[in-house]
Amino acid sequence: MAQKQSAVLGVDLGGTEVKFCLFDSLGTGLLQRWKCPTRDGRMADGLPEFAATIRSECHRLSTQSGYDLESICIAAPGLPGPGNLWVDYMPGRLHGLEKLNWTWLLERDFPVRVINDGQAALLGEIWKGGAVGARHAVQLTIGTGVGGAVFSDGRLLRGAIGRAGHIGHTSVDFQGVGDICGMPGSIEDAVGQVTLHQRSGGEFSVFSELAAGLAAGNPVAQKVWDVSIRALAASVAGIINIIDPEVVLIGGGLIETDLPVLSALGKWMDQFEWRPAGHRVRLEKSRLGQEAGAYGAAFAAINSQVLLD
Repeated sequence: MAQKQSAVLGVDLGGTEVKFCLFDSLGTGLLQRWKCPTRDGRMADGLPEFAATIRSECHRLSTQSGYDLESICIAAPGLPGPGNLWVDYMPGRLHGLEKLNWTWLLERDFPVRVINDGQAALLGEIWKGGAVGARHAVQLTIGTGVGGAVFSDGRLLRGAIGRAGHIGHTSVDFQGVGDICGMPGSIEDAVGQVTLHQRSGGEFSVFSELAAGLAAGNPVAQKVWDVSIRALAASVAGIINIIDPEVVLIGGGLIETDLPVLSALGKWMDQFEWRPAGHRVRLEKSRLGQEAGAYGAAFAAINSQVLLD
């Protein structure tokens, strides 16, 4: 019988899809990548369907493939608990995720750890994406909401309870309406898809519709775009003053459209960014796209110390 190849698995549990990336144990090569529907709210075998899916895929790899899983890490929304062994706090969606012990569920003799999905995406970009070699980097992931993460002095910034990097819940209007975390005028509500229908007076609901409207010269689309991108630039300029990164990465559904995100953002940054001696921070599109979280989870599976420092 042929000897199995040692491998590590990164899993990114999203609201719509579960993404898997399998690497060799050193992380030098991507062996497989695939995805499955999340089906949030549905049950299977007495478990949330997303949990049953991940268990089934891990079992398949262990029994029906030529790979021996040495380590697994799960990227998920929410705040990880002690030792990064489960998600402690994730209200409102992915019911059943909170306190789910993945080591027990996947029946492993090694700890299966979890990482916040925004932080995982940035680790993926630093490992094999748009911020390779950076010691100071920030990522904003702009989709339904706005996620974020910070890498400072060569380390992932996690904070006292794992809350660090939730840039979406910082304010660009202290007189604005509170967001889901209570923050008035948050950048999430200013640019996220979650409020696009409201911000456009009901004309657009998703970024692709906004992009089409902008291309067609729709004045509502133009106004929404101008206000949104100015708010984003103000937020990014503030982050730069606090974190002092080498690079700011923009990822998520917004930048995957035909909207001219980086060029429009750059024009406002020319006004807002403090540039001592002419120094300017690089603005980059996230290169790993929707797989960044799974890549970052695989990196954390190989280098678990990034979660325990």
